[in-house]
Amino acid sequence: MTDWPALIRLLLLILGVYELGVFLGLGMLAVFLETRGDQKRLRQLRELVTRLPSVFGDRARAEWRQGLVWSYMQEGRYQEAADLCRQLLARKPKAADEARQRLLLADCLDGLGQQAESQAEERRAEQVLAGAQLDAGFYLTRGNFLDKQHKYALACEAYGKALPLIPEWNTLVKAQALLQLGLAAYNAGRPSDAIRYAEEAIPLKPLKQLLIMAHSIAALGYSGVANLEAAEVHRRKGYELARETGNKHLTGELLAQLADVEMKHGKLEDAIRHCEEAAALHPSAGRLAHMTRAECLRIMGHFVEAREGFEASRAAQPYPQPDLERRGRATIDLGLSWLEAEEGNLELAIDYLDRALPEMDGDDKLSLWCTAAQAWYFAALGRTDEAQRKIWEVQTQAPHFSADRQTQSLCRAMVARACYALGDLTRCQEHWEAYFQTYPDPVFRPGALYYYGECLLASGDYHNAVVAWQQAVAMNLDTHHSRLAARRLRELQVSTAPTT
Repeated sequence: MTDWPALIRLLLLILGVYELGVFLGLGMLAVFLETRGDQKRLRQLRELVTRLPSVFGDRARAEWRQGLVWSYMQEGRYQEAADLCRQLLARKPKAADEARQRLLLADCLDGLGQQAESQAEERRAEQVLAGAQLDAGFYLTRGNFLDKQHKYALACEAYGKALPLIPEWNTLVKAQALLQLGLAAYNAGRPSDAIRYAEEAIPLKPLKQLLIMAHSIAALGYSGVANLEAAEVHRRKGYELARETGNKHLTGELLAQLADVEMKHGKLEDAIRHCEEAAALHPSAGRLAHMTRAECLRIMGHFVEAREGFEASRAAQPYPQPDLERRGRATIDLGLSWLEAEEGNLELAIDYLDRALPEMDGDDKLSLWCTAAQAWYFAALGRTDEAQRKIWEVQTQAPHFSADRQTQSLCRAMVARACYALGDLTRCQEHWEAYFQTYPDPVFRPGALYYYGECLLASGDYHNAVVAWQQAVAMNLDTHHSRLAARRLRELQVSTAPTT
């Protein structure tokens, strides 16, 4: 006689072991492959799992399908990614999940060049989200949406509301939310908050990739409050963790980030060497590595090589998300704009800035950086009314970023250059003196001291002009402006030498 209850229990046990094997066993393998950076095998695993039957229905594979969408996007296979997004949406997910999937679909359509359709999906995502239950998933998705729109202060509010709704046992999701909050805070011009949230995430002992991200965000924050020593500690910790993973893409990215802090310290040769090592590790690390190397060369006055470095950054492996790729290219154009202006090619500097501006639109901080640069460029070209208007805009907007030391430094320097070009030496001197109160990064101090000296000399303050140039040279950094300051000291020495 057949023992049907026993057979049913056995069958349920077998099915349970099968599902557990997929959920835990293959899930852990996916995490391992992702940490190692083995994107091809990760994509193959995701394809396999999405084809496997599930006892709990097709929705049990939704997370795997979303991961597969990302794999296809990384390989530039936007049509397949879009088709998969539509399959996910056809299964009628709950509102917050649907909104997130529609945002993914919008990215895929953007990658296919279908901008109107992409924008329509973003609008649908916003409409769907408006009717979602106000749980942690809603606020996290809302934060993602606002991040995408560069509304970072509002994104911080959304992530902040999500945090208390995440169960204490779910440390992985809590760590992710803290890091999203920290990055949004940094982009909103609140570096101290970025440090706090990143350092709250570290003790949660999240997955290694999230731990690396936590150190990166903490480093950004510390750099933003002029604590480069702490920033370098976090950069080195992140780099060592990345090396442990064996992931060359991640290791290259973290090495390039370390080089950025070294550059700000004034360790230009070390930074250039690390950038070259980073670019050699993996093509995807080339964007940041080439850009940081180009910045070092620009600061050193090697303008031809710097220009080549910026173009190498533009040619590097693109980001999977088209909007991030456009933002990356706009950042390169902004760097080229500063380079051309420093060489005196102001019309070309404006051309590059005009290319960058559309992608900076909506980002209050980066738009302010562009406005400050315009003030300098217009003043140097004799476009006085436009320059005065841009100076007023900077002085109106800059107080909103009072906690952002980097933005304060940049705005003061650009407006000081503009005032000098306009012949307003009193205001120029005031802005340079305020600039020094922002604790600028050491690598930029020789340039500020050089231009401050020029302002003082034009004002008739010969003694303090010499002091400023002597301070620039005394920093013993091999920068373009240190050499200019040394040349001015030699010229003055010759001009004041007694004749026989």
